[in-house]
Amino acid sequence: LSVLGEKNKNIEPVKVLSVNKYKNKNKSLIKLTTESGKEVVVTPKHKVAVMKFGEIIFKEAAKLTRFDKVITANL
Repeated sequence: LSVLGEKNKNIEPVKVLSVNKYKNKNKSLIKLTTESGKEVVVTPKHKVAVMKFGEIIFKEAAKLTRFDKVITANL
């Protein structure tokens, strides 16, 4: 299993070393759907890689707008 990670200002696939489940007390989740149909469900505090002015930044999912350019992989 791999995910995208940031290394030296580049986004590249990295191995997942562990997966953890936590009980979500407030049960609030956000479903992100890209234009290409990719979907992921995250907590509002989960940080998502976004391209902004040519730089990679990380925004909490709750603060994303429909104008943000979320970074995804073609895996």
